[in-house]
This record gives sequence, structure tokens and C-alpha cells, in this order.
Amino acid sequence: MDLIGAGFWAAADGDQSVDLDGVVAGAVSQTFATKPGTTYTVTYSLAGNVHAGPTTKTGEVLVNGQDVRDFSFDTTGRTYLDMGYETDQVGLKTLAVPDGVS
Repeated sequence: MDLIGAGFWAAADGDQSVDLDGVVAGAVSQTFATKPGTTYTVTYSLAGNVHAGPTTKTGEVLVNGQDVRDFSFDTTGRTYLDMGYETDQVGLKTLAVPDGVS
């Protein structure tokens, strides 16, 4: 995985992005505190490195180790200046904890 800074290719937002299959394949993860019975939305943007195969990039979104979303992105016709980012969201609802249980 490689952290890509400003000036190499256009980021979806800001100046940085990650190449998940740069020198070594990798992943991005985030852990955050939740409240029981609450719905959360995780939003992410994705594109693909136009100069590294394969043309169609694939991946998955995991929540607690469970696959909740598969995705693919075709880099055909894309350039470093026009990466063609797609934004997606995953809704997550935490489990309600019954009264009296901790």
C-alpha cells in the first residue's frame, strides 16, 4: 500500500489518497466507538491506478470481518488527472443491548 501525496494523481478530496496495491497489497481500516441501536453511515470514494493492472479493480467492505459490500472499478479511459472517483456509502446499524445487560 502506498500513500499518494499531492501532485501525483488527483485525489477524490484534499491532497492525499492511497494505492491499495502499490509496492505491497494492503487495506484501509477504521475503528470507531458506537452506541447500541444506532445507525451509522460510512462514506468512501474509490478509483483505480490507471497504470497498473488489472484494468478492473475489485475489493470489499468488511464490518467486523463480514463482507457487507463488494465493489469493482474499471479504469478504462481514465487518467491521473481524471481518475473518475465513485463515492459509495454503507449503512451500519449496531445491535441493541437489552436492559440490564452490560
